Amino acid sequence: MRITIILETEDRALSLPIHYNHIIQGFIYDNISKKLAKFLHQKGYIYGKRAFKLFTFSRLYGRFRLNKGTNTIYFAPLSIFI
Repeated sequence: MRITIILETEDRALSLPIHYNHIIQGFIYDNISKKLAKFLHQKGYIYGKRAFKLFTFSRLYGRFRLNKGTNTIYFAPLSIFI
C-alpha cells in the first residue's frame, strides 16, 4: 500500500532543516493510532531474530529553495509517499 500526502501552505513555504527524516518519522508516528505507533516503534513484527517496523517513506518532493547558511530547506508545495 502507498499513501501520497500533498501539503500546501496559503502564504509561505514550509521550512525544515536539511536533515528532516526524524521530523517526518515523528509526523507519521503522531498521525497513526497510539497503539500502532507504540507497537511499531518499540517492537515491530518479529520473524526469527529480526524485527520489522513495516513502514517507509520517501524524500520530500516539490519545488524547494535551499539556504546553505542556515541549513534550511523551504518547500512549497510538497509531497511525500508513505
